[in-house]
Amino acid sequence: MADTCPVCTDNFIINSKTIKCAFCEERFHNMCVKVKDTASKNVAEHNNIMWFCDTCIAVINSNLKILPKIKDLESKTDRMLKKLESLEGRPKDETASLPPSNKERSYATAIKKSKEGMIIVRPLNGEVTNEEDGTKMRGNIQQKISPGDIGVGIKSMKNTKNGSVIIKVRDANEAHKLQSDIDGKLGNIVSTKIPQKRNPRVKIVGIEKSYEDQELIETLRAQNPTLLTEESQITGMYQVREVSVVKAQEGSLEDLIQGRRDSD
Repeated sequence: MADTCPVCTDNFIINSKTIKCAFCEERFHNMCVKVKDTASKNVAEHNNIMWFCDTCIAVINSNLKILPKIKDLESKTDRMLKKLESLEGRPKDETASLPPSNKERSYATAIKKSKEGMIIVRPLNGEVTNEEDGTKMRGNIQQKISPGDIGVGIKSMKNTKNGSVIIKVRDANEAHKLQSDIDGKLGNIVSTKIPQKRNPRVKIVGIEKSYEDQELIETLRAQNPTLLTEESQITGMYQVREVSVVKAQEGSLEDLIQGRRDSD
């Protein structure tokens, strides 16, 4: 801080009536900044009264103009963070962003897809009349359930026409976790069900050699290591009886018919 007035550059020996800027802490002669002696005295005696020089006022006003923009950015950032937090672990239909595909699913893809877990949620009283009821129930699930807190990744959630909500997760273990959480928090208004798993089936025809069940499984597994799992089993094996077709000799059918007529 200088020992002279920034306005007149004179010292304060002759004229000791001064006032101090609360921002830059420079001292000014009262007369140089057009401040009355009584006002200067009030500023000096009261800590809750502050005075600012013209230079500092310009800086403060500039900052005040920027402040609303900063607050607006902070508000937008907070809203975005809250939205991200609310979306974290929330059901997301990932299929909407995928490009359409006309490729037929392979058997290996079907087996992989079958490992997904699924939960069907219905109102506890069973009175579901339309899709709107299911939408309300879905809202309750999204509001009360936080899949991320229980380590569950939801792949999709959709409403059915009869008002139920179908939730798909990554595997059966996550399905049981989510079912337990829904039953604990919403068990008074909804019921949950995990559909019984149905393994993919394949029908093989035209096997020339006769196999035992386990022998056939091992043979197929050796030929298709990526298709068959340890859970594969033979549900039925049937042998088709060969049918021989003998062509009748020419005229034999007529003779047979004529013979029957003669006997009549």
